[in-house]
Amino acid sequence: MDFPKNNHTIQRLEEENRQLRLSRAHYHSMFSHSKVAIWEEDFTEVMAALDQLEVSSVEELDTYLTTDPNRVFALIGRAKVHDVNPATVSMFGASSKEELIGSIEQVLTPHTLPFLHRELLALWKGERYFEGETINRTLDNRLIHLMVTISIIDEGETAGHVLVSMMDITDRIHREQHQAKLLDEIQQRQLYAEIMQEITIALTSRIKRDPLLDTILEQVQRLVEYSSGNIRLLQGNTAYIVRSRGYEEYGAAGFISTLKMPVDDFPLQREAIRTRRPVVIQNTKTDPRWIAYPETSYIHSFLLLPILTPDKVYGLLSIEDQDPGVYSQETAEKLLPFAHAAAIAFARSELYEQLNAELEAKQRAQEELAASNQQKDTLLKEIHHRIKNNLSLISSLINLQSYRTEEPAIQEMLEQLRGKILSISMVHEKLYRSSDFQNVSLHEYIRDLLLTLESTSGATEVHTQVDISEQVLLSTNTLIPVGLILAELFTNSSKYVQPPEGEPIRFSVHGLQEAGTVTLRVRDNGPGLPGHSKDTQIDTEEGLGLTLVQNLVQQIGGTLELKEPPGFHIKLEFPA
Repeated sequence: MDFPKNNHTIQRLEEENRQLRLSRAHYHSMFSHSKVAIWEEDFTEVMAALDQLEVSSVEELDTYLTTDPNRVFALIGRAKVHDVNPATVSMFGASSKEELIGSIEQVLTPHTLPFLHRELLALWKGERYFEGETINRTLDNRLIHLMVTISIIDEGETAGHVLVSMMDITDRIHREQHQAKLLDEIQQRQLYAEIMQEITIALTSRIKRDPLLDTILEQVQRLVEYSSGNIRLLQGNTAYIVRSRGYEEYGAAGFISTLKMPVDDFPLQREAIRTRRPVVIQNTKTDPRWIAYPETSYIHSFLLLPILTPDKVYGLLSIEDQDPGVYSQETAEKLLPFAHAAAIAFARSELYEQLNAELEAKQRAQEELAASNQQKDTLLKEIHHRIKNNLSLISSLINLQSYRTEEPAIQEMLEQLRGKILSISMVHEKLYRSSDFQNVSLHEYIRDLLLTLESTSGATEVHTQVDISEQVLLSTNTLIPVGLILAELFTNSSKYVQPPEGEPIRFSVHGLQEAGTVTLRVRDNGPGLPGHSKDTQIDTEEGLGLTLVQNLVQQIGGTLELKEPPGFHIKLEFPA
């Protein structure tokens, strides 16, 4: 029996129908006019296919999908696209939504696979909301980076109504990649400056050849990764490996240590020596010039640089990597300063070998003592002359690197490094021009060093003063660290001192020698370092410069005290 509906019920039903119509109209309006790409999809068959798989955990499903990536596309392919809004059509470069819906497989790429993989894992776990980033392809063949949000809006466990929204983040990704590239370039330049400083210090502080070559191979690996590398010495028409690194890991150390390489039998070696240019091999397995050995079968990428001066080829610097396509001509350009540093090591070793041979000859033949002494003096003058010229060349390379960067901090670091090299170069110049090849006047050296630094400083006006007895003589072992210390202190004063108004920056060095001890007092007319009381030990946390000063003081067996203001005032004592 039917009961008539009362007016109240009829009105309520009509209101509900009206609200439902308004809600649908509001949704379709937002769907059509939204600037965000929206898809309406049905995942019913996808969920059914997942349920039929014989997996009992998300780990098993992950393994199942990873074993064959085509399974991911097969499962996602069961989804049905009911509708897309105009923003989606525009995003994917389609002429209509019918064209886009009919070309769904074309928008998927191998880059899309990881996102779809994670999406299936989320669906299997029962998650009703999922988001992530992916890369798709438009119908006009452009790759676009997307932020995708998937929402299952059905009630219960069904997935018949799924909304997928997509936001194009391609521009943001490109900006982030560009910023990351710029940051990496800055870090590379900073690393290059640090490495060149290490090489310079090694060149000036180490006499023996092999430890210096080991340092060069070590520093090369900081700048350019390699699996193995070696430095070869050319003797006659054969190259011998004198230092190597990394071969132990591949069981090739014994083979490399005994390998002799006649130039004519190794095409790559012959090419590098003949052209005096680097040789780069992208893949040794496809290059007919490569000489294959079972012990070095792991090598795929190869880079060979000649170690030379304008007058002579001393040897070769070789680095290798187990992956193909690692090195390029740009890599070779980066390593040219290292090859030059190795040339300095070989040249200096050759000179010292000649000197030692001459000294032995003197012991065997006293009657040739006078001639041998003259020859020794000439050789020592030549050593100091060549070292000075090589340091000048390194300074020029650093100056060239400074011109290539626009980063003020890196330019400042390179300029400070040039100042250190200058202080060392002046020692060798003094020895070259002197009849005493062991000792240099401290007064003359500091006076000329400060005058040179004063002329090249960026300050508007710096006045220097030196008050040291001309009788104080120091050996190179002590003079070089002292020069580096004063160069660092002068740089700090010229950069940071704010003298009284109307006055120039004043930097003075007063010194004396008593009972085998040299005392230097270094002052400027600035306010001094804050927070230091009288006669306290210097705090190396003030900065890298003061840390370097402290290390150099320890190297010469000295002590350092920071005196109280006014002015930056340091007392340095060391054995004469």
